[in-house]
Amino acid sequence: MTTPAVTIASGRSVSDAAALMLELRIDRLPVVNGDRLVGIVTRTDLVRAFTRADKAIEREIQDDGIVKRFWIGPSYVDVSVDQGNVLLEGEVDAEEQANAIVAFALRTAGVVSVKSRLTWPGDAKVARRRERAPA
Repeated sequence: MTTPAVTIASGRSVSDAAALMLELRIDRLPVVNGDRLVGIVTRTDLVRAFTRADKAIEREIQDDGIVKRFWIGPSYVDVSVDQGNVLLEGEVDAEEQANAIVAFALRTAGVVSVKSRLTWPGDAKVARRRERAPA
């Protein structure tokens, strides 16, 4: 164990604990409330917390995020998940909306990474694709 002991406050998020453990390459992290030890989180605990079925992750991003939070019909944005890696494809109204959807997906439990192929009107990528499309 290191001296002084590396700890995390009980109010911090699971992702904060995971980041700290990865950064310091430690397997256990004492959880404290002030000066009092209230628990210990382990790498195994974190794996359990973040392991979810791909379909459950996909459903949460699509239903709770895209449809309920951003009010976008499910036919406009396709969400696919493979081993926690999310791929977002489709067209949204604006770049800010695309960024917000990516941020929502990144905060979803079980997500390892997010790749966005979202486009919006005026997006330079869309304009380039249209220019290259056969007439």
